[in-house]
Amino acid sequence: HGTMVAGIIAAVSGNTKGIAGIMPNGRVMALKVIGDAGEGTLGDAVEAIEYALDKGVRISNSSWGYSEILAEELADHNALFDIMQAAQASDHLFIMAAGNDSIDTDFAPHYPSSFELDNIIAVAATTNLDELAWFSSYGMASVDIAAPGDVVISVHKLFAGSLEDYAWESGTSLAAPHVTGVAGLVMELQPGLSYQQMRTRILATARPVPGLAGTSATGGIVNAAAALDGLPVTLTDLDVLPGDPANVVYPNKTGKVPVAVLSSASFDATHVDPATLRFGVGQATPTEPPIVANVDGEYSDDITAHFQVFQSGIACNDTDVSLSGETYGGEQFIAEDAIDATQCAEGGCHTY
Repeated sequence: HGTMVAGIIAAVSGNTKGIAGIMPNGRVMALKVIGDAGEGTLGDAVEAIEYALDKGVRISNSSWGYSEILAEELADHNALFDIMQAAQASDHLFIMAAGNDSIDTDFAPHYPSSFELDNIIAVAATTNLDELAWFSSYGMASVDIAAPGDVVISVHKLFAGSLEDYAWESGTSLAAPHVTGVAGLVMELQPGLSYQQMRTRILATARPVPGLAGTSATGGIVNAAAALDGLPVTLTDLDVLPGDPANVVYPNKTGKVPVAVLSSASFDATHVDPATLRFGVGQATPTEPPIVANVDGEYSDDITAHFQVFQSGIACNDTDVSLSGETYGGEQFIAEDAIDATQCAEGGCHTY
């Protein structure tokens, strides 16, 4: 189940295998709260959200839910609401399956998708004919949007640990990650958006479908192209610089890292506003004024900024790191670099 959800969000593309995810260059933090038998505790879900927030995660996909609140689970149910509400302060957006009970959740709530919080997008499931899937729950007040969820193909572990395969499954669990992938693309192109702005953009650009009128707040299906249309963004390169004694790699390194934003034929790095720069998964900010110099010997001058990182996101393998920001003229840009960390050993280090 979790493997299929992750595949819809971020399965890699260009390898001639299986499927491509909605955001094939995306990164997924897999937090397991449901066992192989399909059961889990709300307390575990609360801990998973707390962990994600602590690591700076901005978007969660929740392809699970429940309708009955048992007396012994009431405290955890309330704790789940509280942590999701608290997540608003971290600009965290939850994309949630609306449920597979074929009921109007305005009158028979499905949690956590029916919590009255504005950092939730509740997702119904549609067929390949743009009709509401027979099993999907719905509700004009409690469901926000729909996405494909009937007979969807994704990555699937047929025999755990021995054989990777692909499978067709159905459920709002598979509809939600389509929206999560779109949210990830929006955030990648414009990381400065608040959760309210991301949510508004996704819902406002839904493709209306007459047959879905009355089934959700939008009466439409998520539309990736429309959600991304018009986002001002430029892609350029960065270089995590070698030659600095402090510039060594550890898993989840903390420390000061020099990063150069490189100019290209169409991008002048000297026009970058340093105050907007955000580096790595922890979204570190510059610790001192940038240095203007030609780092790579190409095009015009580049800028180098030092970032005090508390969570690098670097693992012991080839790792992509990214930086985002905008120019003084307000043009959004994203810069990326790949770090070879294959020689990194636990407790050891080496230069980039």
